[in-house]
Amino acid sequence: MQEESTNDAFGYLLTKEDWNSFERYDYITRTCLGERTGEIFIEKALAFVNACPRPAAAK
Repeated sequence: MQEESTNDAFGYLLTKEDWNSFERYDYITRTCLGERTGEIFIEKALAFVNACPRPAAAK
């Protein structure tokens, strides 16, 4: 099997459900930043959004 050639310098973000879940994700799992990276990113992104000031209500 020929290796895929991509510009994946920083890897992929996967959720734990997708991590090594089926053959099509084999390459992505190998270049992924970790099994929980997607989950951690989602948690931190939601916390950031919730910490940001809310826009003023329209008049």
